[in-house]
Amino acid sequence: MPYFHVQCCLIILVALLQGALSITYNVTDLVPNTPGGIRFEKEIGVDYCIQEMGTINQFIYKLFDQENNPGDRRPQDFVQLYIDVHADNATAATQGNTINMSSIFIQDYDGDVKWGFTSILYHEMTHVFQWLPTDAPEGLIEGIADYTMLKANYFPPGRAKPGDGDSWDQGYDVTARFLEYCESLLQTFVAQLNKKMKDSYNDSYFVDLLGKPVDTLWKEYKEKYHHDPKDIDFPDVQIAVAQTIWILQGRFSYSGKSLAGDFLMKRANLHKDYKSQMLKDQVVMTSDQNIGEMIMSSNYFVIWLNMKLMLAEDLVHGERL
Repeated sequence: MPYFHVQCCLIILVALLQGALSITYNVTDLVPNTPGGIRFEKEIGVDYCIQEMGTINQFIYKLFDQENNPGDRRPQDFVQLYIDVHADNATAATQGNTINMSSIFIQDYDGDVKWGFTSILYHEMTHVFQWLPTDAPEGLIEGIADYTMLKANYFPPGRAKPGDGDSWDQGYDVTARFLEYCESLLQTFVAQLNKKMKDSYNDSYFVDLLGKPVDTLWKEYKEKYHHDPKDIDFPDVQIAVAQTIWILQGRFSYSGKSLAGDFLMKRANLHKDYKSQMLKDQVVMTSDQNIGEMIMSSNYFVIWLNMKLMLAEDLVHGERL
């Protein structure tokens, strides 16, 4: 059987039985003679793509708790993957059951391109099989797709860490991490959320599943990873910086620097339980606009320790050891 390179098209069909459904995967390289197309065929290959599309399909069914519930699945019997040059320079895009993967992305990918390609394929295949109500936040749709990458251990390096981001529906990696947190509260959260989104979307789904509004969940999520001192190891370097600041301010002599750390911790009541004390004082600190501005421009720990020192009743400015 000849390859259709003359027509710039390579098509291989496969049928994969999944319960009572038969899904056909079609992979077409539209640009086999370009650098990206050549690299695709050399380092990835159509056979690998077809195999992975079936594997990813099954993974998504499992993630959405649809392995034994075909009635909950978004109906699909055919998935088309194109390798092509994208006019808008997008890495990939999916519409309906058609995935377009950029040959430029493949050409320029630095590292294991098969791994990078597979990572993107997990994201795009999710769009084929997840429910897509028109009233759902785009950030949530993209976040669910990135969540699939995360659960499959194909989350690219440099993506959001737990607690990152500005809003729960920021999308992609940020929302994926938030969904990971929600899943820690309810093991089947993402599957149940996707099921609820079959016909429409409403923020109340978070209340239905987790008992709290999504904004409350986001706030608690941020506090867990960014504001809970129990998750933060107090860095020795910050104490050293604070010691130096106080010496320059005349609060300690240089010869007393070795004692400054102990003095600092005791005056700030931090010698035993400084973490919980810091949490209590956040409200006091952030209620002052100037302090808020300082937090934005300086190191939080140094500012907070200085505030504790200044608030200590028995501290006399200029006291020296």
